[in-house]
Amino acid sequence: YQPSAEKYGTDLILSYFNGSGDDSAKDTGGNTWTTDIEISTFSLLLRPYYDLGGVKAFVDLGLLYKDIENDIKHTSNDKASGDSSEFIYGAGFELFSGKFTFTPSISLSKNPDLKLTNVIFEGSDLLSYYIPVSYSYSDNIDITASYRYCDNDAFVNSTTNTSKTEVDRSSWGIGLDYKF
Repeated sequence: YQPSAEKYGTDLILSYFNGSGDDSAKDTGGNTWTTDIEISTFSLLLRPYYDLGGVKAFVDLGLLYKDIENDIKHTSNDKASGDSSEFIYGAGFELFSGKFTFTPSISLSKNPDLKLTNVIFEGSDLLSYYIPVSYSYSDNIDITASYRYCDNDAFVNSTTNTSKTEVDRSSWGIGLDYKF
């Protein structure tokens, strides 16, 4: 947002994120499982806001496309993957201090079903926490550093309803924001 005399408005936000990570864990039998995950997301959001006198409160409403690929190594090599288009919604606020802007938010969406050979792990709810800090380099360009944590409910095996996998992730980012 650009500070202005307006008390309310709506922003249009386009966002792309791609990340990967590795992890390992032991199951109840003591066997080690390793995973290599790749996640890509694209979102299109409308962000209506209202200025409360120095703090802008906003809600996020939009569409989210998510693609997940998870290479799993155990007694064999498997791949669990899935993609989906979902509705996303959230809320947050924005504070200004000189050339700096702090815009924490929280959002809720759903993960896609993950298909693993003959097994489907049903998609889970995803709660995302996003904490960006931006520096206004010019009227149109901000430099942003951010932290994001995504808390997933467990993906549950749709056949047995017992096996499950959890994929929580956190990421740090730096980038440029262009304002029209």
